[in-house]
Amino acid sequence: PAAIWGAMPPEQNPFFKRDVAKAKQLLQEGAVTTPIKLTLRSIVGYSALNAAAQVIVENLKEIGISAEIQQVDLGIWIDEFSNRKLNTFTMNSWGGFIDPDILYYNHFHKQPGGRDFRRWNNDEISALLDKGRTTVDQVEREKVYLQVQKMVAEQCPWIPLYSADIVSAQTKTVQNFKVHPSGFYHGLRYVGISG
Repeated sequence: PAAIWGAMPPEQNPFFKRDVAKAKQLLQEGAVTTPIKLTLRSIVGYSALNAAAQVIVENLKEIGISAEIQQVDLGIWIDEFSNRKLNTFTMNSWGGFIDPDILYYNHFHKQPGGRDFRRWNNDEISALLDKGRTTVDQVEREKVYLQVQKMVAEQCPWIPLYSADIVSAQTKTVQNFKVHPSGFYHGLRYVGISG
């Protein structure tokens, strides 16, 4: 997410621009016969995810992929995701990360160090993530995490769709409130009410 230090600027992402013709070409090169029918798993009650899922379904139609959205309760989704029972692609919401290590290590590092939820099993990514933990020098760590983001974009074990803006509103009497980039209410101890 853009609010976290070390975020790759979108224009540096090698696949940032939408390219329907290229998507069709890649399907042909991979000998993928369309039309294809898939299920897109989402979570009941997550309105932003479900709205995004509808956009994905419409975009996939353009390249000959038909996707049906299937919403499940959060507990079912967590069980399937955590225990690697999903046999389709899914929507997911991440939040609360204030450091790239927290964001990437658990999700992409090979087991047993990480959980590698996507079963990527990538030695190079695991080595980079280990390297990111070997120094406290933020400049050096940023280089590592930019490499990680580039590899994720190129090899596509996960497609980050967007990073939501966090918006807050308060009356003029609320003092010292600042939105934390994690989305959590860190720093509320400094908030006060005036007059």
